[in-house]
Amino acid sequence: MFQWCQSTTQQVYDRAEEIKNHIESLHLSNPSIPSSAACPSPNVVSTSTSTSTSTCLNVGDDVYMIDPTTCCTKKGTITSIVHTTTGNMPNIRWNGESKDTLIPFPFLKKDKCPAAAAL
Repeated sequence: MFQWCQSTTQQVYDRAEEIKNHIESLHLSNPSIPSSAACPSPNVVSTSTSTSTSTCLNVGDDVYMIDPTTCCTKKGTITSIVHTTTGNMPNIRWNGESKDTLIPFPFLKKDKCPAAAAL
């Protein structure tokens, strides 16, 4: 059992991401479950529009996303793209972190002003 009160904020966030990704994969493998029942997320704001153009993201690209827990920008680099049962998902190494995280492509934007590498 995950002991959230004995964990750091980052560990709680990482665990929440794992649970969210698991729920999304369950929903995609069992489409009879309505998406609103499987993933209630009233705080998620959609950033896509019907007229937006898609950007092709590749391994090595600098990307960013808005962290839903802090509403701050997280910047990182795509380290690999993994083929899952739900489709292709990029592994992101966030700046200042040592492990990769699977994040769905729609949450990512190409970073045109990447952070300078730490010396």
